Amino acid sequence: MFLASTRLSFFSRFVLFAVGMCSALSAMPAVADANVPPVITFFDYVIPMDDYFIFYGMVDDEDPASCTILFGGPLEGGYTSVNEDGSFMLCLSWDPGDLRSVTATAYDSLYQASYATKTWGVE
Repeated sequence: MFLASTRLSFFSRFVLFAVGMCSALSAMPAVADANVPPVITFFDYVIPMDDYFIFYGMVDDEDPASCTILFGGPLEGGYTSVNEDGSFMLCLSWDPGDLRSVTATAYDSLYQASYATKTWGVE
């Protein structure tokens, strides 16, 4: 109701939605054990307007804030940090060209890795 009653732009409402999703997901209990690779438990994207993407998700690790997310596929070389609650987000203006997969790899402070893939345009 709040978003419908304010005069926020469509883009602002979408960013607030994505941040809210990460906050809601962070309420999930962490079950990570020490010295095991991080686990990307959720990975998705939204397109709030043409050529603007928000990739977001959750990482389960004993110390999520020590993790880094590296993106692959058409986003090769992109990266973002993970918040203390395990949420991460990458916002960018991008023309994906053709329909492909974006991969996300979570690395923890011990360089242990976890992988996730998001594919769009494929039924």
